[in-house]
Parts: sequence; C-alpha cells; structure tokens
Amino acid sequence: MYDQMTGDTGQDRYGSDPWVWSSEDEAEDSSPARPREEGPALEPLLTRFRAKPSATDPAAELLTASIGVSHAGLIKIDARVNGIVIPAIMDTGASHTFLSVAACREASVGKHDLVPRTVSRVRLADGSMAPTRGCAVVTLGMHGLIERKHNVVVYDGHHPLVIGLDWMRSRSMCLTIDGVQLNTAVAAPDKTSTGMSAVAHEILHMPTREGCRICALAKIRRASAVRRVERVGSVDDVPRERCDEEDLRARFNDRVSVDLVDPTIPGVDGNRYLLSHRDIATNWWSFQGVCDKSAESVLEAFMEIQRGRGWPRVLRCDEGSEFKGSFEEALHSHLVQKDVGVAYRANTHASHERMHADVNAGVRALLVQSGLPYRWYASAVKYWVLARNLPWKGRTARQTAFEKRFKREWKRELPPFGAGVVVYDESHMKFGTSGIVAIVVGFTVPDPLDEREHINVLVVPKDDLRFAAVRRVKEWRMLDGIWPVRGMGLREREAELHNNDPSFLERVSVRDEDLEWCSRCRKVCRGNIDCDRCVFGTAARAAHSASAGCARDRCVCPRNADGELREAVAVRQGTYKRMQLPWSEEEDEALLRAMPSDEEHSGQKWKEILSAPAFFMRGRKPAAAAARLRELTAAQVNVIEVVDTGSVLETQSGITALHAELRALTSAGALPFEKTVERAVAARTPGARFIKLKLLMSVKNREMPPEFHKVKARIVAQGCHIEDSRGHRAVDEGFAFDKPPGLAAIRAAMSSALLRSGSDADGAFFDIDCAYTSAKLGGPPTFGVVRGLRRFLRGSVSGEEWHKVEGLEDPVVPLPRALCGLPRAGSDFAHHARKLLLSYEWRESQADLNQYMKRGASGRTVVLSMYVDDGACFGHKNDVADAVKDFRKIFKITRPVELLSESSKEKPISFLGSHLYSDGGYWVLDSSSYAQHIVECARDRITRERSNPLSERVEASGDARGQMCPAWVQGSLGQLLWLTRTARPDLAMSVAHVARFVHRWDDAATKALSEILGYLRKHVDVHLQYEIPIVCGCPEVVVFSDADFAVAGSVSGAAAFFGVGKVRHLVDWVSRKQRRVSTSTAEAELVAAHGAAQGCVFPLGMHLEEMSCSWPRVRLFVDNEAALRAIAREHSDKLSHVSKMQHISIRWLHETVADGIIEICHVPTRANLADGLTKPLPTDKFRSHAFAWGLYSLTLSTGAAHCGK
Repeated sequence: MYDQMTGDTGQDRYGSDPWVWSSEDEAEDSSPARPREEGPALEPLLTRFRAKPSATDPAAELLTASIGVSHAGLIKIDARVNGIVIPAIMDTGASHTFLSVAACREASVGKHDLVPRTVSRVRLADGSMAPTRGCAVVTLGMHGLIERKHNVVVYDGHHPLVIGLDWMRSRSMCLTIDGVQLNTAVAAPDKTSTGMSAVAHEILHMPTREGCRICALAKIRRASAVRRVERVGSVDDVPRERCDEEDLRARFNDRVSVDLVDPTIPGVDGNRYLLSHRDIATNWWSFQGVCDKSAESVLEAFMEIQRGRGWPRVLRCDEGSEFKGSFEEALHSHLVQKDVGVAYRANTHASHERMHADVNAGVRALLVQSGLPYRWYASAVKYWVLARNLPWKGRTARQTAFEKRFKREWKRELPPFGAGVVVYDESHMKFGTSGIVAIVVGFTVPDPLDEREHINVLVVPKDDLRFAAVRRVKEWRMLDGIWPVRGMGLREREAELHNNDPSFLERVSVRDEDLEWCSRCRKVCRGNIDCDRCVFGTAARAAHSASAGCARDRCVCPRNADGELREAVAVRQGTYKRMQLPWSEEEDEALLRAMPSDEEHSGQKWKEILSAPAFFMRGRKPAAAAARLRELTAAQVNVIEVVDTGSVLETQSGITALHAELRALTSAGALPFEKTVERAVAARTPGARFIKLKLLMSVKNREMPPEFHKVKARIVAQGCHIEDSRGHRAVDEGFAFDKPPGLAAIRAAMSSALLRSGSDADGAFFDIDCAYTSAKLGGPPTFGVVRGLRRFLRGSVSGEEWHKVEGLEDPVVPLPRALCGLPRAGSDFAHHARKLLLSYEWRESQADLNQYMKRGASGRTVVLSMYVDDGACFGHKNDVADAVKDFRKIFKITRPVELLSESSKEKPISFLGSHLYSDGGYWVLDSSSYAQHIVECARDRITRERSNPLSERVEASGDARGQMCPAWVQGSLGQLLWLTRTARPDLAMSVAHVARFVHRWDDAATKALSEILGYLRKHVDVHLQYEIPIVCGCPEVVVFSDADFAVAGSVSGAAAFFGVGKVRHLVDWVSRKQRRVSTSTAEAELVAAHGAAQGCVFPLGMHLEEMSCSWPRVRLFVDNEAALRAIAREHSDKLSHVSKMQHISIRWLHETVADGIIEICHVPTRANLADGLTKPLPTDKFRSHAFAWGLYSLTLSTGAAHCGK
C-alpha cells in the first residue's frame, strides 16, 4: 500500500504485510499498560514522515486522546471488536472512531480487514497534526446491540478504543441533558423518505431504518435478480412500464385499479380475502375485507370503497373469476370501462402488484410492533394504507396522495398502530377514573376542509381483544412508549426481539465442555443459546453453524423425557388440535355432488372424483375430503317428518317398516291380537276405556339428502280422545304424574361432575329399547280400537290372528303394556324404572324428579338423569363405568353406550336435540345442527344477517289485539323456544319477548322475529362450553338477578352458574315476564331476586348438598342498592304500599340471608350477567355477556371478557 504522506511503501518498517506487526514494532508501539511520556512519544513518528501534508488531505479530529487533556469524567464502557471485549470511551469531540495499535493486535486485525486509506492524519486538541496507521473494517458492538461492520482509524494513543460521532450517528444514539433529548444524527432529509421527516417511524416503518429491529424482522426478503432493462420514469412512488399523458390529466376516481389479496387464513373480522383499490390519478389506496372469492362478495366490497365517490370511468383488473359475472354486469350497467391485463403477465399490472409487496412488509412491521396476533392483519392493512396516503411522497413524487386529492397539506399527528391510548369510559363510576387503556387499531380521516375536527381513532380495550369490541372514539390521549399487547406473549419471538433482550441478540461464546447433549437425538440441546447471525445473517450459514453460539442445528427433539412423541401425547390427552380452515358451503355442495357409490376409495381415486367440482379446494387433501363427506352424510339432527300413510305404504320401504313395528309390539306383548274381542263384549268390563290406535308413517333424517332418508312406522294411541263403555268422552283419570328432569338439572349434573373430578370426569349416554312396552299399564282396563289398523295387518301378523280380527265387526284389543300416546305411559315407565333403580341401591334426588344418585367405589357420587327412555350418567370415569354395568342389568340396552371421553366434534353424542362432545379442555353443548335446520325452514323469511338478536322491544298496536299469528310463526317460535332451553341463552330474552305476541300479532312482531332469525343465521354455530378445571373442588352457586321495569310489564332475568375458582359453568338461565305489578325499579328488582332465589338457588343448592352432604356457598348478585337495603333491614318505608305477598318475599329473603343460606351481594350494572336476559343490549355489550356465559363462536367472540368476574 502506498503511503499518502511519504510515498513510501511501508515495507521497510512493516514487512510485506503492513497490518502484521513485527516483534520490533511491538516493542516500539506502546500498549495501554505501558508507561509513556506525553511530549516526546510522537517525535519518532513525526520524524519518519518528512513530507509535509497538504491542506487537501483528509484529516480526523481527536480531542480527548490528545496531549494535555484531562481524562476525568470520561464516559467509559466495554465494547466488542471482532468479538473481543476492549475498554472504550465515548468521545463526542472525535469525528471518527479510533482503534489503537495494541487493540488491533488483540482483536486480530489483519490483512483481510485492510481498506483504502481515507484518513491519513489526525488533528489533536492543541491544533497539531499526527499521522495515522491507516483504516480498517472491524465488527463493532456493545452489550445489548448487534455487532456490525464499521470503519475505524488505526492510531498510536493511550486509549485502546475511542468511539466517535460517526459510530453514534450510524446507531442513532441519543443524548439527554436536563430532560431534553439531543440526537447525534444529522438532521438532513432522507432522499428516500421525502416528506416523512415530521412523521414518526412507528407509523409506516418506511423507509427501512437500519437500526430498527422491527424492520429487520418484518422486511427481510430474498435478494432480487438484477434488471437488465432500462426502467421508465414514473409520476409517483412506484415505477411503471406505461405512463401516458391521460394518466397525468386524470382526476380523482376517474381511473382505478383493483386486485384481490389472499392472507391465507380469515382475519378477526371474519373475512378471508382483501380487496386492494388504487386511484391512479392521486395514488390513493384503499383496502376492504371480502368474505369469499365470489363475484358477489367482491362487488359488495368494491361498492363499499366507492361509497361517496360514485362509479369510476375506467377500471383495471386481472382475468380472475372474481371480477366476472355479477361484478362485470354491474360495471356494464354503470357504463364503466373494464381494462383487463394480459393473462399470466404480472407486468401488465405491475404498478398495482408492486404495492402489495410494500403493504406486506409494512403490515408485518405493524403487527410485530403492536404485538397483536396475525389475524389482526385486517386492521393493520387499513391503518397502514390510510396512513401512507397522508404524509408519504415516495421516491420521485412531489406531492402526497392526500395533497393530490384534497389540494392541501397534511399537518396532523397520528398515533402508531398498537400503541396505548387512554379513552373515555362511558360507564365509569362518579368518583372512579374516567379513562381506560385501549389499543390503537385504526383511525378515520376527518373533513380536510375543517381543521377543527379531531381525528377519530379506532381502539379496542386492552382487556377485551375482540374485533366486536372495536369502537371509534373522539376523546383519546397517547401513552408515550406504552405498547399494552407486547407483554401478553401473543407474539413471543417477535416481542422478545423488539424488547432488545440481550439473551436473544447477544452473541454467546460457549465452550464445548459447557454444552449439554440430547440423549435421544444426540444433538446439542437448544437451551437459551441464540446468536444474531442465525436471525439476521445472509452470509454462508454452513460455516457459521459450526460455531458454538449458533442455534440453527441445535436439538428440537420431538420426544419428551420418557421417549414419547410430544404430539402423540397431546393427542392422547386431548390437548392437541390441528389448525384447519372451515369448509365453505361451495365445498360441501361439491363433495355431495361428487359423492362416490362405494365407501372406500384410495387417495388417487378421491383426486379423480373431486378434480372437476372441487377445483377451488386449495390445500385440501383426499383424506380430509373423505372425512368431511362422512361428516356431511352422518345424521345430525334426526329430523322426523310425518308423511302421508297411503303413499308411503305403496313402497317397499314403507311395508318393511310397518312389518317391523308390528313384530316388535306383538313380541313385547303390547298388542296381543290373539285376545281380540268385540267392543260390545269388552264394554261389559267395569271401568273399561277405549282408545283409537293410529298408524303414523314418518321419514327420519329429513334434513339429509334423499339417499339417507329412513322410513319409520309407529303405532300409537290417540290419547287426546278416550271413550268410556257408552261411547262418551271418558272422565280424565287421576294418576301420579312423573315429569322428566329439567334440562337445568341435567346441565347441573354435568357441571358438578366436571368441577369435582376435572379431567377424570366422564359421561355415559344410553337409550332403552322398547321402554314403554316394558312397563305395565296402570289405571282402569284399556282397550285399543283396531278398526283403523285392520287393513294394514294382513301379512304382518299370523294367519289365525288375522282371521280373528277380520271376522269381528268392531274389534278391540286389550292394552296390558304402556303404549306411546297414552297420557300415563311415560309416568308408568318412570315408576317402573324407579323400582328397578332403587333395588340396585340408587337413591332418588330431592332436587328434581327422575334424577338418581349413588355413591361409587371411589367415594364420589355419580348422578343419573332419566329423561323417559334416554339416560345420562355423570361422575368419575371409574364410577361411570361401574354404573353402566348396572344399567345393562336393569334395562334392555342393545345399542352401544356412548361416552363423553370418546366423543369429538366429528363424532358427537346426540341427546335431547343437542350434541355433546369433548373438545380439548372443554365439554361442549352444541345445538348448531338444530339451529341450521331452523334457519333452513325459515330461509325465505330472513331479510339480512344481524349481530344482535333484537334491536328494540315490540310494542303491539291497539288494533292488532286478538289477531292470531300465522302458522309459520307458530312453528318457528316453537323451534326457537326449544333451542333456547337447550344451549342458547343468547336467544332467551328475544324469543320469550316475541312469543308473548302470538295472540296480538302485527308487523312489529314480524320484524322482530325476522331479526332473531337473521341473528341465528349469522351465529348458527354458537355453542355452550364447560371448561375442564385444573384444580377441582366443591362447587359454589353464583346467581345473577336483574329486572327491567317497563310499562307493559316488567321482565325478570336470572343466570345461575356453578363455579370453582375462576372456572364457571352456566347451568340455568331464566327470562320471563313478572306476574306482579311494580311501581318502581326497586320493586321489580325485589320480585326478580325472590324468583331467582326460589327457582335457581334452592334447586341447584339442594343438588350440591346431596352430593357433598353440606350446603354449598351461594351468592346472589343484585344491581339495585334500594332493593338490597330493603332486604337487609327487612322493611322499607318507601315500599309500604306493596301487597302482603311482596312483604312476605322481603322477609323471606331477609331470613335466608340471616341464616347464612344465601349471600346477597351488590354488582354494578355493567357486570350483571343477567342484564342481557331482560332487555335488548348494544352489540358490544351483548357479545361481552355472551362470552361470559360460556358461549363461543368465531362470529361471536374472539377475545376475553371480564364481566362479572
């Protein structure tokens, strides 16, 4: 290397390699530990450089390291040079970074680090000049910062390393003096970010900043090939191959371009795709969510973007099918010219496609910055694109999109995406804080002509990360440096990187003897060893992976300590759940159309079958398609439809069903045709009663395709009309009515078993064969009239029996067994089952009829609920297995017993119109199949989908009183009322409210019913979940009570839970009109509290008392303080006018509290979970209550709520 100062090659002193010092030089060079005089130390060097430096030679300033400057008060820090720790000082008076000769020797700075000399001399503080050894490139960093290559000046001095302003500026170092931050970076505008100097980098993360770790993580990409074709200039920030004068003269909304973006999974808003929209004249971009890739959905999203703008003159798009059909027809009807690019040539749409790459990088940066999960990309896209329109000019444009569109400059500040803000809390207490912490997920642009308008920000509460909770606020204040979601661990690796964790960014040097080796895969255990090159490096990874600090090839063994695969263990424990996209209606229809004739097909055969109709099934495998087809063809609701008897009996399936029914009844002794007599003879029997026998033909699985229909025949008794021996209507007999257990009692048994046994709990479900006919018919002698069945008996009974029936004029047959249709048949079977169960040491519960308990071998109690011939048993899995053995001895059970532990969403258990199954850490009660059936029956009555079941109360008009509702309304309300009682408390209030108007129906009631059906169609998959607790124990009863005081009649609501710790299960809910007249809200609340205590507290409390032999803790929450004071005092002066019964209710509640049976507590109205059972609520509050009830659905809630906790 030729010396700029002397012209000497330097070989006389340094040898052939100027950066490898000899032993003579080492002795002459002074190390930091060697004493050295200040003045003469530089004389040998100055005499060697005889040539006088010119004024044009580059020079560096070094103030601190010069002669005669005090070293007291210097900023000292340990730095790393080429991985070696070297003491350094921070000197803001040094223009460059200086490295001493001794430090070069320690850091192994050699020939490969040599660069052309850019600084040949150094100016000291006293004004004198000193030569340098040259310049070198080293990796320089310090604790908490990534090592990067940096140019240093090699010199002779006291300090091994002096860090100057050049390094500080490159790392964006900041200095703070008296609270004022001084940045060392040069305040010059970036040529790539013109117009962004006043905008925070956190808004767009554009351009990519070298020191930003979010940009490094989100915007790393593959190196692109070198373009060898000259590019044409552009009029805005993206180059275009075509730039004509027409584009320059176009106005806003004159020419637009659109395209569809596929983010691979649905977002939090429920949309699967994104429609990108660009105005060519102003480069104004917009994005809108699209639910599916159909022309109708894309047209709806396009019109949403164009709202307020009108239709454009020209639209550019590609040849996608989503831009044809109804989309193209709409353009044609509005005289919009459609400009389509060349198929499979992306460069004809390059200006639009190039923007997608910028959007992808920007959205990735915003998601990492905010800490929100990936599904929030829908909000991040809209935020980034809208923020880009306002201050961003681009590389070559002279104006921003906002300036081009509105002819004025954007001067306002925006809050970063995901930043913490304080917003006004509408429901705060009088002396409570008026603000809550929320997260910024978007904003709206105010009127540009009125600068007084505020920027409305879209926020989501920190404690309720659901898309439904997003709201627009006007009052907000920034929280500087607060990112609420980062600490929640939703994006672990990204959050760890952004928070500058030293264990993640720091290069770690590890010795081989310190490494731990996996005993299963014989690799180095991963531990906490990571390095920056593994994360950011783009150099040769193979050589780097050999170093001890690299984590690329470290152990990621899939086995646990016992040698089992972790995934297999998760599957066995029920905690593993593979992420799958939901099947669309188009895919289901394609599968049913292409359904094969035989059952088993190989993978290749499935591909051939599904190739034509299912071409859009991206990512679907043949095994998944076969599994989905089995799920579609399985009976879901078992809907039975009664059909015409004559037409069905003309078919072979109808005749077969009739013969099977008659054989079952005659073999069980229910229809002894050999004892058939004339009616006149039977009338001589004292107390004889006669009932008609009727044949009903029905089709089972009516909701399924025709090939799955099954014809059923049932011979029933027409119990609505019973005659005596004289032919008159018989007097109703009095018998002990035995009602089946309520659905609340069954849910209580299910919840209590789960809370007591946790993951060891189980449930067994069985169906008793010929249940009615197994019990003797009680009461007076009963005969069945066979006249209507005579024509169907031939060929189904024996010849002798047929001739006997044929020879009689009015044949009747005695009924010794209970037959379906008789009023007392169910009660007789219940009495028969009770005797059998009591003989096997089961005891009857006092909480509800037909519910039995038994102490198992483990000491725990197992509960049996008998709903006529359907049984459900809950308890510890070992006790349930023993109970099933008893049931097989007691009853005739031929079908297999179904266990909850063996069920799944694909193979649920059908019980009383609902599906029950175990799904990971939950037991699920799902009525979505029946809900879908209701929606299909009322498809023509639904106008649009809704997010709330009822918008306002129905007020019947005066002239509509006495008008009966149509038949379809009666059917729909009957179906909805049953659905409400099974597993849908979200419909309880609205359905009960509308059902009160069946005798005074009008248009308002029709509108309300349409709203309910629209809500049900959108939320058809809502189901009730019971969480499996980690810590088990004795449950407590928690009941919320509320009342809605109204002129037309107050409404009471109650929600009852079983709970252990923070786990709660909703077991009962009530929404009914009060039967007492109230004159104030406090009176209505007292009536509601009394009803909740009687109807919910005591039945549930008795159930738990029988299981544990002690009264549980019971808490009743009321949100009215006046009612609470009246109960506490047992009297209220303001309620002296109420009736005697209400005074008794107050005193009864007071006594239950005084005796310690119930704890009546106050709860704020916003946290009262019974509020949604008394009145219509706003959508966000309603969904918050629904989530707290335990309801779950992708369309209902995606976050957490804290109501009533």
